[in-house]
Amino acid sequence: MLLGIEGLAVVSVVRQDDGARVVEMVTDDGAAAACPACGVYSVSVKERTVTRPRDVPYGPAPVRLRWHKTRWRCREPLCPRVTFTESLPSVPARSRLTARLRAECGEQVAEHSRCVLSGARRYGVSWPVAHAAFVAHVAARLAAPLPPVQVLGIDETRRGKPVWAKDQVTGRWRIVQDRWHTGIVDAAGTAGLLAHVDGRTAATVADWLGAQPDAWRAGIGYVCMDLSASYLKAVTTALPDAVVVADRFHLVRLGNDMLTELRQRVTREDRGRRGRKKDPEWASRRRLLTGHDRLRPEAFARMWNSLIDEGDIGIEILHAYAVN
Repeated sequence: MLLGIEGLAVVSVVRQDDGARVVEMVTDDGAAAACPACGVYSVSVKERTVTRPRDVPYGPAPVRLRWHKTRWRCREPLCPRVTFTESLPSVPARSRLTARLRAECGEQVAEHSRCVLSGARRYGVSWPVAHAAFVAHVAARLAAPLPPVQVLGIDETRRGKPVWAKDQVTGRWRIVQDRWHTGIVDAAGTAGLLAHVDGRTAATVADWLGAQPDAWRAGIGYVCMDLSASYLKAVTTALPDAVVVADRFHLVRLGNDMLTELRQRVTREDRGRRGRKKDPEWASRRRLLTGHDRLRPEAFARMWNSLIDEGDIGIEILHAYAVN
């Protein structure tokens, strides 16, 4: 009852000088144990041993578990197993961690926005152990069918460096892992991230979309993405009935890039040089990239009047600003 680990009984608890508590435990299943290979119960004890499995934290001071186990002899003549040691589902064989510590570590990483490194430090395990716990936690959810999605979101993410490998047959180098990944999300619902596709080509995205059930693809009415031609080709190939919507960020950025290029071009053509601080169009470069509704009235009036007073340069820039 003290630890709540099924199959283990606490014998004593001793506090050490550093404040840690040492918990002595024994198996709470009687004197006999079944061989994991043949299932025959054994009553022949070979030796006693002590293992130190780690468990979830209890308070600020560490808790050190000491499990006094029994190693048994298997007396079944046909069994290839000579000896075996006690094990429990809560503390599997050859495991240095309790099952609930692995489960809680994986849940913290998956459900509570912890990175793998943070989860490993929190529970005192290595990065591979924390990552394996995370994978075990999400494996069932990833294997489940995708939820219905009406608005699909597609965008790329850069992760690390590309990995290359040499083909043993042709001798040519090929890319094994791209530095670009394509994230596919539920843009209007609550399903979140649906997939991470290695690469950002039209073929990789179209292959993933084409591998999904027809009923799921038929339910997608809109696809929100950037202005990538590769993604557009993939969507029109795999989802011909979906409406493609360019997200607002990339549209605003495209308009701002156009306005900046025009401002720089008219300055070079009219003044024969680059813009300087004394030039009204250069002094207003930040305000030109800000929406009218986000500018103070006095700031907008100052920008507008200063460009009007510059004549043709300012008027052409203001025309582009109004269109943008």
